[in-house]
Amino acid sequence: MYGTICASVKNDVSVKEAWEIYGTLRLGLEAPLLVPNWLQSSELIQGDGSVGTILKINFNPGVAPFSTYKEQFTVVDNEKYVKETVMIEDGLLDKGFTLYRLRFELIKDGENSCITCCTVEYELKDDVNVKEKLCSTLISLWKPSKLFLGF
Repeated sequence: MYGTICASVKNDVSVKEAWEIYGTLRLGLEAPLLVPNWLQSSELIQGDGSVGTILKINFNPGVAPFSTYKEQFTVVDNEKYVKETVMIEDGLLDKGFTLYRLRFELIKDGENSCITCCTVEYELKDDVNVKEKLCSTLISLWKPSKLFLGF
């Protein structure tokens, strides 16, 4: 089963200012400060914020059906303001997902504003018994991610 979840929000900062957060390591490393009830910490495992960078995200006990996952930056386009990460270890991959990709795209909306679009792309194994449970897990994890859109 394949699906996507999308959201967008208008920000009162220029696209270049927003990209200084989204297009670098800053969002991933500061995420625990934004949602401290959800995230315990994040660690830089490899890289400098460019393609190939790997982060380890650690959840607080009891907030997710797993305690940690690793994600890899697969796209960092500084001209189109697009960043994609893919879950590469643990997390939802241990719960029946075969793909969990997060895409941020910033769109200029005037000199001092931009629109942040976020898309989660996911794919589940064909086990019918787990689909409903896993989709609800995906949606529950998406809720705190919406906070990052206005960061």
